[in-house]
Amino acid sequence: MWNKTTDTSKIGNYVYGLAIPVFGSTYIIKYVGQASSGNIDRCFQHEEEAKKYLASRVASNVKKVEMINYFASNGDFEIVILAHQIPIDQLDNMENIYRQMADYGALLFTIKQDEIVYEHNLTNIAYTHGTMEVKPMTVKQIDDAYAKKVFLSSKDIAQKLGTNKKVLYVLNRPGIQGGYIGWWHFGQRSLDSIEWVVLVGNNDLIQYVFRRSDIQFETRNKKKGFKANGLENHIRKLKPVDGDACFDVNGKGWNPFGNAYTYL
Repeated sequence: MWNKTTDTSKIGNYVYGLAIPVFGSTYIIKYVGQASSGNIDRCFQHEEEAKKYLASRVASNVKKVEMINYFASNGDFEIVILAHQIPIDQLDNMENIYRQMADYGALLFTIKQDEIVYEHNLTNIAYTHGTMEVKPMTVKQIDDAYAKKVFLSSKDIAQKLGTNKKVLYVLNRPGIQGGYIGWWHFGQRSLDSIEWVVLVGNNDLIQYVFRRSDIQFETRNKKKGFKANGLENHIRKLKPVDGDACFDVNGKGWNPFGNAYTYL
């Protein structure tokens, strides 16, 4: 389901695809459907239909539900929102465009950590249809884009973490790659003076909060990074009741030439 902090009213009418893996992290869309703003959860309902089919063996589209059952059981099933904020009078047309592309095997994506990182052979045909949002996104990316954001100051964060030491804030939009987070020019003195590391991803959302004492920094080409696998993420310490925790350098925005700051 959508994250409970996602403002689903901003999604509007949308066209979605059910993607299955073809090789490694490359996925292909095998089914295309549409959803109106009045049925915003439609893209998730297929999995429930597939579960019911296992018991009843009755479905309107047996081929579709058997595909979902097979890949969902292996954890290899992704929902891709192909286009959203679509005017209702163009919804059928957009669905047909993407269905034809899927039939020709043109809807290929590289998906890592529940995010689309590369689009294969995706044409620009949909871009001629007004002001709708046509960048393909996973459910996670939609959640991130339309999260109800609560911006915390460095003071707020320090209080929630219960520290009187500086906190290191790092802009980390690539996320975890190859099991590692990095690489940056961190001074050892700065690393020794902090108790917490807060990593901020896309849309200013705070994604990871690690204790400095849990991190074993490594140096590569004079830059530092660390292996994130196995580390406890303390993001819940910052979680607001009514949204997702965000940080934007105390309201100043991230300097294009700077990706790390320390604050008390």
